Amino acid sequence: MKQKSKINVLKLFKLGIFLLGVSLFLFNCEKEDSHQINNNTSLIQTVSKKESVLFLNQKKLLTKGGTTYLTYDISKISFENITNSDSKIAVIPAKIRESNFYSRILLLKINDTIKSVVYNMHSYPIQETAYFSGEVTLTNLNGKPIKSFKYLNGIMTNAYVLKDNTNSHKSIDDENEACRSICGHKIDEKLCNCNMQYLEEIVINSNSNNNSYVPIAILYGEDDDTGSSNVCEVNCYGWDDGGSGDNQDNTCSGGKVYNSVSGNCECAEGMIEDSSGNCIDNPCDDIKSQINATGFKGKKDELNKLTGKKEETGYVENKDGTFTKLNPIKNGHSLDLTGISFRNINGFIHTHLDDFETGKFDEETGLPEVNEIFRMFSPADVIAFLSIAKISTDISQVYATVITSSGDYMLRFTGNQNDITGVKLANDYKEDYIKYMKRYTNKEQGFLHFLKNHIKVNGIELYKLHKPLFSSDIKIEHKTLDTKGKVDKTECE
Repeated sequence: MKQKSKINVLKLFKLGIFLLGVSLFLFNCEKEDSHQINNNTSLIQTVSKKESVLFLNQKKLLTKGGTTYLTYDISKISFENITNSDSKIAVIPAKIRESNFYSRILLLKINDTIKSVVYNMHSYPIQETAYFSGEVTLTNLNGKPIKSFKYLNGIMTNAYVLKDNTNSHKSIDDENEACRSICGHKIDEKLCNCNMQYLEEIVINSNSNNNSYVPIAILYGEDDDTGSSNVCEVNCYGWDDGGSGDNQDNTCSGGKVYNSVSGNCECAEGMIEDSSGNCIDNPCDDIKSQINATGFKGKKDELNKLTGKKEETGYVENKDGTFTKLNPIKNGHSLDLTGISFRNINGFIHTHLDDFETGKFDEETGLPEVNEIFRMFSPADVIAFLSIAKISTDISQVYATVITSSGDYMLRFTGNQNDITGVKLANDYKEDYIKYMKRYTNKEQGFLHFLKNHIKVNGIELYKLHKPLFSSDIKIEHKTLDTKGKVDKTECE
């Protein structure tokens, strides 16, 4: 492995590694000139959600074989504290293709310019420590490595930067293989610290304090998207990446607990993050319990036999577990919810019918008229579901279910009830709904695009209930849109 060498101040400032507060890193060196971020918080500003959306939309992310290197979920953006500043850093959950890194896009406005970096954490699977032990790699939005670090029990121990001389790459040797056995990466994972042919090692003499704030100058000081170099000299700004001792159970928010292996605040087993970053019960578990409950199972089995009728059939489920049958209206095309108190019900289950002849004939062609029905939730179904969710005192119990001959579907809500605003009447959505359902052969895809572009309430989740061939067990699939707007499915385990 490459001989470790101490660096002078010039290289120190190029890396953006410096004293922070109570001296996160201790160096024996003399001060030389550097570019600076002045200690004026007005020069470091928060990037708003709207600005983040516009900025990321303008970026062309690297693709290989038509697959995007980096995907992200802007709906789960959070704004985290920066030491010595009232401004906050925008943190957006991200995923690197074919990688097990825990990744986040970090956005910050410096000198009125939005800076971006992808912060990738990977814990060493064979090292169990109280705080994060592993590696952190900084890349740009297209995957180019900028610099990386080793952590041991929450302390940054070594830093690496890209070598200037690309012809002096060091081949992987026995020591490198030993490193790889610790980090657990495949040999072609170029973001792994063990790939010394990509990175040049620099020693950091750090203290034993687990107060592992990452200086803003390290994040954006060199080879960032804008190509500028900015570091500060004293009282620098820092961000808590969640890998240090400061981020234990009692400081995790949103119901999360500290995971000492991953070094992150995470939801407990059986729970997931909602659209606001808070932990809630996993809808998969709730759905599993529901479909096995005697009352719901009986109604589902009954309705599965009635999709060939010419009138819809359905029930609301009361909070005491009983069911009330609904009356068909509008020539059987809808069910009457008049007189139903949404405060007293958990949800509803109903049929959408097969196409059927109306008994009338087209005057021009003489052919029988066919009543074509979309075997998917209607705008009226979504509005009723959201109306129940908005006033529910137990959102985990709220649901809507539609039974069709081409599949049974359920809606669940994982968002913030306060975000259920601006919902219009069903007729206001009719034209757009029909357009999407006719545009896409896959009705799941059409419905999800309709939700995204017209209902615009985060947290409406679509699940499909189905029985595989030669199986009596109901499987549950979570249906979402991927970055290309196609349907992605995840099996509930």
